[in-house]
Amino acid sequence: MKCVVLCAGSGGRLGGALPKALIPIKGKPILWYIIKDWVSIVDEFVFVIGYRKDEVLRYVETLPLSYSWWEQKEQIGTAHALLQVSPLNEKFLVVLGDCLIKGTFQLTFSERQLGIGVWAPPKREVNKILSNYSVRVNSDGYITEVEEKPKSILDGDLCGMGYYFFDDRVFDYIKKGKPPEGKPWELTYIIKDMVNSGETIAPIYFKGKYINVNTPKDLEEAEQVFK
Repeated sequence: MKCVVLCAGSGGRLGGALPKALIPIKGKPILWYIIKDWVSIVDEFVFVIGYRKDEVLRYVETLPLSYSWWEQKEQIGTAHALLQVSPLNEKFLVVLGDCLIKGTFQLTFSERQLGIGVWAPPKREVNKILSNYSVRVNSDGYITEVEEKPKSILDGDLCGMGYYFFDDRVFDYIKKGKPPEGKPWELTYIIKDMVNSGETIAPIYFKGKYINVNTPKDLEEAEQVFK
């Protein structure tokens, strides 16, 4: 299985000019943590790069990895970023290049099963759903609804994570989909289209700590988690 890492964005909101995936946490870039989590599971990494791409490549070249890379020339959303690797025709994992975990996924699903990472945050962190995306699961254990940056949270809502377990079906939905007017073209909208079209998507449950690094506060939290 390949691991596609979407790491084309900048880290401007975090106070620096580095590509976001190279912003250091305890002296190591975010990308290092992502690779460490999956290097023993996947056969190859596929990096989608864009902003200051040469710096990302120089870092990746220092690592003992099997990898390839594709360029996203316009940073207009995660769905558009994933479309750059559309020649992939096998099961693959997608990881957003600004997401960190300290914990484990319950990786129990069939070869043809699509899935997305979900997290049930503790009560003190439930508002993290508002800054990510919400996921609702039915009594059969399948995803029925997702919403990007919801305005409110219902009982039972889970936090959608930047970890996706896809195959080549996702590219058909991206190609025929349309980005929402005035908003980034995120994978959440593609997942919603897939669910509404009858695709069976399973929640891949995560237990532990999850941080989507978007703000200086997130960066501070990551420094504490990985101290």
